[in-house]
Amino acid sequence: MEGVLNILLTGVGGQGIITLGKVIGEVFTRRGVRVLMAETHGMSQRGGSVVVHVRIGNANYPLIPMGGADALLGLELIETFRYIRYASRKTVIISDSNMIRPGLPNVEMPSRDDLLNYAARVGLKVFLIDGRRLAEEAGNTLSHNMVMLGALAASGVFGHDVGPDDFREVISRLPMSDINLRAFQMGYKALFDVIREV
Repeated sequence: MEGVLNILLTGVGGQGIITLGKVIGEVFTRRGVRVLMAETHGMSQRGGSVVVHVRIGNANYPLIPMGGADALLGLELIETFRYIRYASRKTVIISDSNMIRPGLPNVEMPSRDDLLNYAARVGLKVFLIDGRRLAEEAGNTLSHNMVMLGALAASGVFGHDVGPDDFREVISRLPMSDINLRAFQMGYKALFDVIREV
């Protein structure tokens, strides 16, 4: 692989962001490609913000520079926009369409339209997937991260280096493998459905 592929993953504690990063990392490591990962999180056990930087290729340091993400994958819409500063107009941005209300009282939440209008104003395109619903349909809400990974894999951001079967091989060794594989496939299809609707 030439250059560096930068993937920023974000969501809240309990959504499996770190597992998601490890799956991506293992797919490339198995092909002999260097992967650097760094995670930052707040009160992850209580639904705090979780961010994982995945740098694939010959990166010299683990953190993605601002505006340097090739893909931004968010498992919750507000968290996606919390880290939108890592995106540029070239970034593939895929987010769950759902928002989780913060546990703190009297916190004013932006609306989905407010967030998407902001993205449009600054020239960013955000593809929305109802990952939570698809995970339920796959058989377990804990497969939400695999739904979103499927959507990311369908985006083409990984190029020709890896394909869906590479991800399926790694996912098949996770707990709940049947459900997670089904969730991955549903997310993969969902992104194409969203693109067709645009």
